Amino acid sequence: MAARELGPSGVALSESRLSDDTTEHLRLLLESKGLGDKNLDPFFEGLDNAFSIYFSCRKIDQASRPPKVRKNLQAASDAARKCLRKLEQLDGNSKILLDEARPGNFRDLFHNAVEAVNSIEAALAEANRLPTTRPKMDYPKQQMALAVRHAIEQHLGIKATSTKESKRGAIFNDVLSVMVGAAEQASSKANKDREVHKLTRRALKGEVREHGGGALEFIPASTADTPDE
Repeated sequence: MAARELGPSGVALSESRLSDDTTEHLRLLLESKGLGDKNLDPFFEGLDNAFSIYFSCRKIDQASRPPKVRKNLQAASDAARKCLRKLEQLDGNSKILLDEARPGNFRDLFHNAVEAVNSIEAALAEANRLPTTRPKMDYPKQQMALAVRHAIEQHLGIKATSTKESKRGAIFNDVLSVMVGAAEQASSKANKDREVHKLTRRALKGEVREHGGGALEFIPASTADTPDE
């Protein structure tokens, strides 16, 4: 896969890619539709990119939901206002020392602090207009679907449609179905792996006591003793 690149959000695209089993499944699917004689490498590179887009969008979606955005901006607003108050409370000698460090320093700092408060407040006002519930559309999957459509049209030379009238008519639906299944399976595995990691760490911190007759007592580490990562 190509080197990591930044998406429009400035977040590096995920390096996730399709498993060998999923790739082989898709290859057999394409052969069944009479596309086995094509050079499919560029197409599968496009599908790997679609898979990466899904996980990148998913990460951004989870980290930037409206409640989190509002909380972050509110914290930034509180900090900016505190900074402005501290500048307003500076004594005359402190202001002189700031200006000695750089002419006009205090004036510039005060102006920037006011601008910071105003800008963050404006952003917070917009954030408060964001919906309080999640949209019905699954944005990460929708972005993956668009990337799959592009790969089909760009690398297979087939117009992506939702019809099933011809032998190749359902190719978009069929490929996307496999991709969605792979994404959901990978997401589930990631969650499972994290849970197993937590259990492993807690088990290693726990204690095993042996009693008479070979009876064993397992004393697990408490959640408080083992902070989640």
